[in-house]
Amino acid sequence: VPTVATPVGAVPELEREHGQLTVRVPVGATGAQLAKAVKSAISKKNAPTVERAKSLAKQRLTASEMGHRWTAYLLSLANRTSPLPRITLNPRPNVSIIVTARNYGRYLNECLRSCVRQTVEPVDVIYSDDFSDDDSLDIARSVCGVTVLESDRHYGVCIARNRGVEASTGDVLIHVDGDDTIPSDFVERHLAALTVEAPFAYGPFNTFGEYSHFHNVPEWAFDSHHRLLTANWLNTSAAIWRWAFNAAGGWQETSARTAWDWFLALRLSSL
Repeated sequence: VPTVATPVGAVPELEREHGQLTVRVPVGATGAQLAKAVKSAISKKNAPTVERAKSLAKQRLTASEMGHRWTAYLLSLANRTSPLPRITLNPRPNVSIIVTARNYGRYLNECLRSCVRQTVEPVDVIYSDDFSDDDSLDIARSVCGVTVLESDRHYGVCIARNRGVEASTGDVLIHVDGDDTIPSDFVERHLAALTVEAPFAYGPFNTFGEYSHFHNVPEWAFDSHHRLLTANWLNTSAAIWRWAFNAAGGWQETSARTAWDWFLALRLSSL
């Protein structure tokens, strides 16, 4: 039972109905704040709160109940947010690459150079910085062909990515995280796979570092939208038509403050 929680997601709603269930901590709490909250949560004074939470968990947090709630939540996010526009597609679409990061200076040079050095040249490579306090901005400015967007505060990844889209000009958008690299034919192969009928094209990816794994992905099929409800295989760097990105509502924050690519994929796949 989570006895320490941030004021997001289902917790505030449950507490309005059942009374205090957790010890609150702010989003992005420091280690000291978390330690103080945990100490409070396990104190005798807080025993009634813990018992109330345990009792509710037995009733509401069963695997079946949580599965139903999660499915309903994902379905609500997958609903189309705006009608499809009337569009005329460029027969030779150009591509914008948007790189977003915060304090990823140790990876950024390699990332940006992989984006610039493509067999099909992107019309622009945008680096949208989310208020880094390391050397990220200096590194980004040193890479020829990169447009750098600074930020006056830490807004979060969704706003940073959307700012990058607003500054870009391509018909097709490819987002890249600042600690990723893409192969030199990445744009070329994704453009070859993109069709007028499909809002996006995607491919396999490989994680590296302490944990390295090649993630193969299935071909899109008639039931793929429904299978996306249980697992996401669309990498952040899928190639997305700009019209589709706009129709799906762009990058949107989630109550969980994660899985943004998953929820965007669900909205895109319902277009």
